[in-house]
Amino acid sequence: MEKRLVNPDNLCMGCMAELAQPYARCPRCGLETRNYRRPQNSLPLYEIVNGKYMNGRVIGMLDMEGPRSRPLLMDTPWVTCRQQS
Repeated sequence: MEKRLVNPDNLCMGCMAELAQPYARCPRCGLETRNYRRPQNSLPLYEIVNGKYMNGRVIGMLDMEGPRSRPLLMDTPWVTCRQQS
């Protein structure tokens, strides 16, 4: 897969698919960024983690000595998606 630069505003924060218009409803997963309610103790959407990963929606919650979120992260600046374990 060829890596290329993308505008982060054109990415769905639910599945990291490229959108036709910024912040539009995703045709792939249905997420609408402006209606997203982030869980307590989780990072906001578009937050850069470790100078490399862009934070997407929370895809699960782990309960190891207190609530922890499991975010969807994108390896910036290319479209390479991965889950944080």
